[in-house]
Amino acid sequence: MKDMGMRLFYGDIHPKSRRNGSTIMSLNDMIEESERDFGIYSTIISKDGEATEEHYNTHLLPAWAERPLFIKPIWYGGNSPKQIKYFPPRNAFMVEGLKSVIDYTVSGGELKKVGSKFNGYISFDEEGDSAANIDVLARWDANKNAMALGDGSIILGYCSHISTVEEINSSERLTWICLNFLTFIRGVITDKLLRDWAQ
Repeated sequence: MKDMGMRLFYGDIHPKSRRNGSTIMSLNDMIEESERDFGIYSTIISKDGEATEEHYNTHLLPAWAERPLFIKPIWYGGNSPKQIKYFPPRNAFMVEGLKSVIDYTVSGGELKKVGSKFNGYISFDEEGDSAANIDVLARWDANKNAMALGDGSIILGYCSHISTVEEINSSERLTWICLNFLTFIRGVITDKLLRDWAQ
C-alpha cells in the first residue's frame, strides 16, 4: 500500500453482528477524535432522533463521564450535558479551550444537516432500520457534502456506517452504499491511481 499524500476516503463501512459492541466502540472513537484538535464538530446520526438520543445518553455520556479528569479537556457544563462543549466556563478568562462539540442529530431526515460542516467523527448507526420515508442515499449525499470542500477535493471529517449484516441484506439502499463504497472516494482519484495504490 502506498501513501498518496492526501485523504482518499470519507470513512468506513462496518458490517457487524448484533450486540457485538461496534456502536459503543464507534462512540468512544468519536470522543477520542473530538479531543485531538481544535474546533471539531462530531455527531451521531441514526434511524431517527429517538435512537440517536438513546445512544448519546446511554452509551456516549457514561463513557465520557468515566474518563479520568486529568485527561479530559476543559468543558462547559455539568456531567450530563445535552451537548459536550469543550469550551471554558463563562467565568473563566484568559483560558483557551478546544472549542469542539459532540452532540446527536435530533432527526433521521435526509436534509437535517444540509449546510452543516462535519470536520469531526460522524457515526451513522442502524441505517438499515431507518423509516421507509427516509432515503438513506439522499441523506448520505447531503452529509457527504458536509464532510468535504470542493466537491470532495478536501475531506474534513471521518464517518463510520455501522449496521448489522441482516439490515444491510434487507435494505436495498444500504446495500447500494456498501457495494459502491468506492464511489465515496474523492472525484479526483482515477482508476490508475487506485491500481497503483493497491499494489
